[in-house]
Order: sequence, then structure tokens, then C-alpha cells
Amino acid sequence: MRSASLQIVWGQWLARWIGIRAALAATWEQQADRVGLWSPVLVAAGIGLFFWLPRDPPSWMLSMPVAVAGVAFLVRRQGLGLVLMGRAGLLLTIGFAAAQAHSLLTAPVALRFPLPAAWYAAQVAAVGRTEAGYRLTLSHLQRDGVPVAEVGGGKVRLSLRSGPVPPVGSRVTVRAVLTPVPPPLVVGGFDTRLAQFFQGITAHGAVYDLRVIDPGEAPPWTRWRDGLAATVRSTVAGPAGDIAVALAVGDQTGIAEPVRQAMRDSGLTHILSISGLHIGLVAALVMLTVRRGLAVVPALALRLDTKKLAVWPTAALVLLYGILAGWDVPVQRSVLMTGVVLLAILIDRTPLTLRTVAVAAFLVLLGSPEALLNPGFQMSFAAVIALIAAYERIGPWVSGLRAAYGGILTPLIVLASSVLTSLVATLATAPFTAYHFHSIALYGIVANLLAIPLTGFIIMPGIVLGFLLLPFGLDAWGWQIAGWGINGLIALAAAVAAFPGASIPVAQFSGFALLLIVLAGLWACLWHGNLRWFALIPLAGAMGVIISTPPPLFLTGGSDAAIAVPRADGIVEIFGATPTSLPARALGAALAAREIIPMGAPDSHAACDPWGCRFPTLHGPLALQRHPGAMSDDCRDAWGIVTAIPLRLPCPAPAWTLSTQHMRRTGPVRATIQDRGVSLETTRQSGRRWQPPERPRAQ
Repeated sequence: MRSASLQIVWGQWLARWIGIRAALAATWEQQADRVGLWSPVLVAAGIGLFFWLPRDPPSWMLSMPVAVAGVAFLVRRQGLGLVLMGRAGLLLTIGFAAAQAHSLLTAPVALRFPLPAAWYAAQVAAVGRTEAGYRLTLSHLQRDGVPVAEVGGGKVRLSLRSGPVPPVGSRVTVRAVLTPVPPPLVVGGFDTRLAQFFQGITAHGAVYDLRVIDPGEAPPWTRWRDGLAATVRSTVAGPAGDIAVALAVGDQTGIAEPVRQAMRDSGLTHILSISGLHIGLVAALVMLTVRRGLAVVPALALRLDTKKLAVWPTAALVLLYGILAGWDVPVQRSVLMTGVVLLAILIDRTPLTLRTVAVAAFLVLLGSPEALLNPGFQMSFAAVIALIAAYERIGPWVSGLRAAYGGILTPLIVLASSVLTSLVATLATAPFTAYHFHSIALYGIVANLLAIPLTGFIIMPGIVLGFLLLPFGLDAWGWQIAGWGINGLIALAAAVAAFPGASIPVAQFSGFALLLIVLAGLWACLWHGNLRWFALIPLAGAMGVIISTPPPLFLTGGSDAAIAVPRADGIVEIFGATPTSLPARALGAALAAREIIPMGAPDSHAACDPWGCRFPTLHGPLALQRHPGAMSDDCRDAWGIVTAIPLRLPCPAPAWTLSTQHMRRTGPVRATIQDRGVSLETTRQSGRRWQPPERPRAQ
């Protein structure tokens, strides 16, 4: 009897196992054509692993792809599971090695410590406008006729508040203070050091005096771009002219902050930077114009494939526009993506598919691994992937409606498609907007629904017309048309931004939560069928991480170690900086502040005197010191101390202490309550080439 029962149990388990194997086989058969779409995801995972490491890996790790390729070759016939693991490992190591190689080939080394004011000779590589004046990028820096070894052969970026602005290409002498590239303003914020390391910028500073010793001559291409920008500004007046310059030559430095803020609050800031939207519109306009022009000649239209013929001038003009726009990483990415689409047309493939996007992402990541960390890269690919995946699912249904009802529903279908496009793109980019910019534009869908047609039918056609008429001296017509559309865009942004609750502040959440959200989105978009529902697992995990993360006790950031303490009513109190300063605004945004006030203001919860402030907490007073006179009282009864004074005497009462000297060594700090003390989180990676080493502690 017992033997019969065991046989029944084993039979049930065997049947279940056979059923599981059959289900897995059926799933594999359904999903086999989608597996390749995960290749750039695995490459991105390898790149992300490289940038996550606290120290630079040894150079021998560059050979890992070769070793893993050998293992993958050996197991190529050992079963599907091992084959997939071998290929996944190969793609991971390729991404890791690509990022490491790119880092090693980027020669400059970051400035380690500040250099006092001195005279330097240099060449002006670039000039940009800022709210406070101008920003100069200098190359070939020399001191006393010798290259400045401390900046490692890189470029330096200096602020110039007033005085004559030297032209690009000129040789100058400057009296300036050089400082290391600043760390992120908040923990988990945009890493300026890493981004500028790959741009070859190794130091920042301020100009005290400047003399042009040789006006020199800018490269012809730079002179031409600067002249074109001046022409556009003279044709299109006011803020619209600054945006027209941004869309024509990629220079956003002239756009006023109120206009930027309105575009940000209305969800339209993506229109200001040349990206896939603009490159795609240029390609579509040129291709449509060329095809219509060829159709006018029946002899050509009947004998030639005008669609393929139009690809060549389209590719040439898209490349020219990309170079005019400055050829930075987002532009390169967009031009590459457009090139892949045009190539698909030439070889008779469907242009816009997830496979096309995968190829473009693979090439971009291998060419510029650091692009993975760029918000523009993340948002543009998220939007494109989500849109293509959405239209893969509803495309057949829409085609059925068109076939059944002909032109009756065409206007409604076009309107519904526009709404769906705006909705999908907004939802796909919302997690990145919330993570990087700490806000969500509540009415972004409505704003984009009106702004995208305005951009596609007036602004970008005007820009393209301006370029086409440039050789004939009639380009002002095109810039003027674009200006009309841009004025409408600015008015739209201002109107939407003025709506109550137009911009919803979002408190900073962890990068791990964003990673889980990205995994959920990719899982839902890249797979077929019911397997997509498993995307709910990482999505639920992300929500759990966000909800379970305790709010910070305080954040610090900025070169002066400003301290932001949040209150339960949404007000953030600032110590060590003015509420309108850049560090205060960044810290307030990370805390989703509805208002930022100085500590000690009439409605402040803190008690302040000339020596410092005390902020009440559940565990006792938090003491923020600015003068040694506060030390005796705070050491007697404060729960915690954040001080700008070196702690040289015993201070027994506080459960913890934090000095601004420590914060200047480690960069921004996020403090959360843990038991009766605090847990301090920093973003310090002193073992990376783009990070200066920690200063030794004073003895």
C-alpha cells in the first residue's frame, strides 16, 4: 500500500515536471524572436556595473570578454540554458570592458586639490552665457610657459562675471583660482565630475582678470555657427530668438531661466534640446520634400524607387544638422538612430521596430558607455521603446478600423493616436523625470498634445526652411516662421505652468527603485503574451523600496556644506546658504519642498542665535553650529551636532557629530535616523579617475 502511494506521488511530481517543461518549451517558442532585444540591456548592465564600483578595476579585466567568449564557445552544445548563460555573460563583460576602455582612453585626470590664484596662459575653446555672466572653456593651459600638470592635460571651465568676452580661438592670459570639478549637489544627484571627465574637463574656477594676447581665429565651422546664431537672434527677437538658436545650432545658454522653468513645469523642456524628436522631424520633412519633388517628374517617378532615392539626401542633411547642432552625445545618438531607420528603408525592412531600437542602443552604448547615465539617453530610449511596443499591440486593431470604416473615422483615429502617443511617452519618461528632476508635470500630456503639432508643423519646418534658403540669403523667412511657432510654444508653456498644481514635487528616491521600474518597463515592452504580466513583480518591488525608505533627517550639499532640514508640513529649513542659492534649491527639490525658508526665520521651528541654531527632533535638539561659542552648551545636552568647528575637545553628550570638514571631504551627505544615532550616506568614490582623492585629515 505504501509503495503504491509513493508511486502515485512520484507520478504526480513527474507529470508536473513534464508539464512545466512543456510550458517552458512553449514559452521559449513564443518568445525566441524577442530574446535578441535584451542584448543591449545586458551590455547596459555591464556598463552600469563598471560605474557602480567604488574603485577602478584592474586593467586585466579588459580581457574578460575573450575568456567568457571561450567558455561560451565550449558550452555551445551543452543545452539551451548554458548557451543563454554564456551569451548573457559575454554581453555583460563586453559592456563592462567597453566602459573600462573608454575610461582609460580618456586621458585627463581630475584636479586633486584647489590651486591658489595665479596667472595662466590658455586658448579659448568655447564661450557660453549663464545667468551670472559667461562661462569660458580653456584648453592648453600653461603656467610660466609650462603645461599645468595638475589638470592632467584637460580643459578647464571658468566663470567670468563681467568684462570683455574673448572670442573662441583667441589666446588669453587669466588670473584665476582653479578648483576640482564640484561633486553632486545632493546624494544620488547628477554627477558633474563623471560627466565632465568624459568631456575632457578636469577643473573649474573663477576669473579675476583676463587679457587677450592674440585674438587668433576660431575654426571656420565655429565662426560659421556663431554667425548663424547671431543672424537668428537678429531676426527673431526676445526669448523666442534664444530658443530658435537652441534648435538651430544647439546652444541653449541664452535661454532665460523663467522660460526654462515654465517649460519644465509644463512638461515641454525636452523640446529645448535637439534630440530624436527634432532629428526625426528634420528627416521626415526632408524625405517628404524630396519624394514630392521627384514625383513631379513622371519619368523619374515611374522608373525609380523614390522612397529609397530620398534616403540619401535625407541622410546627408540629417548629418549636417547634427554637426551644426554641436554633435554632442544626445545629437549623435539621435543621428545614429535615424541612420539605422534609413538603412532599414534601403534594405526593405520595417523602419521603426524594437529590433531597430536595439541596434541603435547597442551601437550608442559601445561608442559612448557613459551615455547610459545621461537622463536624455534614458528618457529618449524609454519613450521610443514604449511607443513602438504600444503600437505593436494596437496597430492591427487600428488597421482594422481603417479598413472597416474608411475615411469616416480617420480624424478621430488621428486624434486618438496623438493622445495615445503623448500619454505613452509621458508615462514612459515620468520615472526618469521624477528621479532626476524631482517633479512631474501634471498637465504634460495636454501640453505635449498641443506642442508637438506646433513643433512639427511650424517650428521645425521653419528651421529646415531657414537652412535650405541659407545659400540664397533668404533664410530670414525660415527663422521668422520658426519664431512665430516658438512664441506660441512659450505662451503655451506659460499658460500650462500657471495651472494650479502644474508641477508636482517628488521627493528623491533610491536608484535601486528606479532600476526595478526600468526592469518592469523593459519586461512589459520586450516580451510577448502573458509573460509580460511578470513585470508587476519588479514594479511592486520598486514601490516597496520607495515606501519603506525612511525620510532623511537632513541633507547637505554645495561647496559650503549647506544643510536642509525637512519639516512634516513640507517646508524645508536651510542652514548655511540662502534659500535662493543653487545648493538650497537642489536640496529643496530633493526633499519635495513646497517652500524653502532660512533657519531662524519668523516661522522657523529652530531657535537661532549668532553662534548657530537648534532644530527640535523626536530624539532631542539637533545643533547646527557656526561659532565655537556654541560648543559648550551643545556638548552638554544636544542629541546631535553638525558643526563647522573642528572638534578638538571631548564632547560626550551628543549621540553623534558631523563636521563640515568631513562633508567637504566626502561630498554631499544624506542623514537618516537609525536607533538613537544617524546613518550617513555619501556618494564618495575616491578610487575612480574622475574623483579627486580624499584630503588627509589634519593631525
